[in-house]
Amino acid sequence: ITERKFLEELHLQNVVEQQQRQRRAEYLAAVGKALAISLDPAIVRSHIHELFVPAVADWTVVDVFAPTENSGDAHPELPALDAFQRRLADAARAKFPSVLNASRIAIREQFDPPIEGTLAQAVIVPMITDERVIGTISFGRSATRGSATASDCTLYEELTSLAARAIANAGSFRNEQDIADILQRSFLATPIPTDHRLLVDSVYLPSKTMAQVGGDWYDCFALDNDRFAVSIGDVAGHGIHAAVTMNLVRLTFRATALGGIDPVRVLERGDRVLQLEGDPPMVTAIYGIVDLRRNVFSYASAGHWPPLIAREDGTIEAPFAHGIPLGIGFTDERTLAEVSLLPGDTLVLYTDGLVEYDRNTLVGEQRLRELLQRLIIEEPRASVARDLQTLVFEGKTQRDDVAVLAISILPSARHAVEDARNSIVGFPA
Repeated sequence: ITERKFLEELHLQNVVEQQQRQRRAEYLAAVGKALAISLDPAIVRSHIHELFVPAVADWTVVDVFAPTENSGDAHPELPALDAFQRRLADAARAKFPSVLNASRIAIREQFDPPIEGTLAQAVIVPMITDERVIGTISFGRSATRGSATASDCTLYEELTSLAARAIANAGSFRNEQDIADILQRSFLATPIPTDHRLLVDSVYLPSKTMAQVGGDWYDCFALDNDRFAVSIGDVAGHGIHAAVTMNLVRLTFRATALGGIDPVRVLERGDRVLQLEGDPPMVTAIYGIVDLRRNVFSYASAGHWPPLIAREDGTIEAPFAHGIPLGIGFTDERTLAEVSLLPGDTLVLYTDGLVEYDRNTLVGEQRLRELLQRLIIEEPRASVARDLQTLVFEGKTQRDDVAVLAISILPSARHAVEDARNSIVGFPA
């Protein structure tokens, strides 16, 4: 009977241990999956705390080192911490030299007596990726939870390994994002032409919710004394590749336009160059010419949102030109649209982020027209593009990148003098 009872207890112990191992494996798998969801470093750190507390600890502090982790200023400022988290952070930083040589081994720091009668122990685990310590995670244990066992420390080391991988991936992603952002802003830094007959305003804003920079652009440059080329477009996708593709198409438009080629042919040339890249992304775009001598705007479209023209009296028009996007692998006949553009009128080109913030483009486009009309009627302004994007996102979430280019046609110098003469009573004949 004694032997049978012993075997039953041993079997029960084995079952319990197997169930514990199963739960532990499921927990680690769930943590790894959850930490892979975001590539935003701040969100990853927040997820670490939510996943670890109170499941395996009472407090956690994630301390990511600066790139020069062997220097005296290796620790950047931590976000706001409560009193217990601050003591954890202080304990981890006091153990900094030991952590650098820890090789993933958890370091236990006892608080005897417990801090404020509550925080009894800190278990500090180095985050290591590619044989480099990138920071620490400190697990705080209360007196009620008790001291960490060897099994607890092994679990902390496994969790920290998952967290280190997630933080490193997010950091690499952020570095690529920063490079893409720098590239895009440098590409868009080309000076906008100045002319006494025009007011040109432009704005580019990266998404407030997406982690990566998109491929939106705008451009405006002089073809001769009376004609100005404009383009706007959006490359499908995000990141460095989208930014580089954006500049390839934009510069192709520029080079082709300087040869005196009409807008339809400019888009075709851009499409041909894009196809040379092999498996190119889809690109929507507009290329057009503002002709001040003829007072017209002629343009061709590659599947892009039509331009808006705000007349001096507040009327809003959206001339349509048929055309498919660039980079999709086949061609279709694109049409040339031509519309009058008179003194007092404003031409607005934009990318889809300006109308797709609520996932209802029809409502977004109608609201955009109403806001543009309000801007034009209120008063002439030199900041139409910037003011328009500000109004559009008032109380809204900007979900995508946005580029806006606005060109207002002013009276010629001759008209301006005549208007001034007529406004002065008694001006000599």
